[in-house]
Amino acid sequence: MPSEFGPEDQRGEIRVAVSPVLDFQFGLFLLTKHCLDPEKSVPDWALEVEALAPDSVGGFMRFWSEAGLGDVDGAPYRECGELLVAGWKTGTLFGASVEEFLDAAEGALERGFEVPGLRSEPPGVVQMIRDRVRWLHDHPDGRRAFIEIHRQLARRIEKPWRDYGKAAAEAAARDLAMRVRTENDVRVLVPGNSFVHKEAFAADIAEARGRGELTLVPLGLAGGGQVFWAFPGMVLLGSGVDSAEREARRRERSERAAVRLKVLSDPTRVAILYELLRGQTHNPSTVTELASQFGLSQPTVSVHVKMLREAGLVQAERDGNQVFYRAEEATIRAYVDAAVDDLLQKPEGAAHAPNLVPATV
Repeated sequence: MPSEFGPEDQRGEIRVAVSPVLDFQFGLFLLTKHCLDPEKSVPDWALEVEALAPDSVGGFMRFWSEAGLGDVDGAPYRECGELLVAGWKTGTLFGASVEEFLDAAEGALERGFEVPGLRSEPPGVVQMIRDRVRWLHDHPDGRRAFIEIHRQLARRIEKPWRDYGKAAAEAAARDLAMRVRTENDVRVLVPGNSFVHKEAFAADIAEARGRGELTLVPLGLAGGGQVFWAFPGMVLLGSGVDSAEREARRRERSERAAVRLKVLSDPTRVAILYELLRGQTHNPSTVTELASQFGLSQPTVSVHVKMLREAGLVQAERDGNQVFYRAEEATIRAYVDAAVDDLLQKPEGAAHAPNLVPATV
């Protein structure tokens, strides 16, 4: 599904293509990610595959650990580079069937092949891929077991791909193919893909674009995930169909964290909050009393208290013509926890505190 620019643009054609193979590869990455760190969030379909096919997932996770090829510098390797390189070698990365891709990969691994330089991957990863390809070539029984495990997982992942992943990827590809006709900036085309913003990859992406070797791949099963692979003659930028939405959510949470922390950024406001916290054991305070205690004007204290109230940190109690204010430790702790969760982009659960925007001081 290529798209061409006008004659005034000499930076090359950008190809847009759907790839069941890359979606499958990313599915394996998500399964690995969740098995290694169950706290990490993954799409529901990955959890279903893990629950329905524990033996296949377990065999997949244990395969390279038994062969001693499961980590790079002590860190687990989460991708299936040996399969992707085999797909590049056989020209099947954009085939219609994962089954055909695995057939071709098995034949290529049986024959053996040289793994090229991969500018998208660190040297240690490239060496691991070479070692894995060599091992699979030298061990026929291991190679057959390796391909069989992937066939089993492919059959499981085929269902979510058929049910909704394929349609989502194809719809995103149609939209992207229309946009590349008028939009020249890859950063705009794939806003949720952080690879396009990394200086380490900028030259490869630009050069591939100029040579007409850049392919954008919408991923229907990856959620907000991203892929970047630079093969000789082919550079792939894959983005989950939820990437832009995920980026928007990240920005929203970052803004929310900044707003919450801004409330606590003023030392006078923090001191007032502490004084109102003491109202649990002492008498609650009025604005007049706080102004007298801190040597400030009543309007200034009123603005501080209003900001604390709108953030949900302070409660007001009216007694006749007077309004008394107090704060509670549990509310303050929940507020700070919520700010930290947003700052660290932790999975969202029950709200710790009201999502109110404080007044500007």
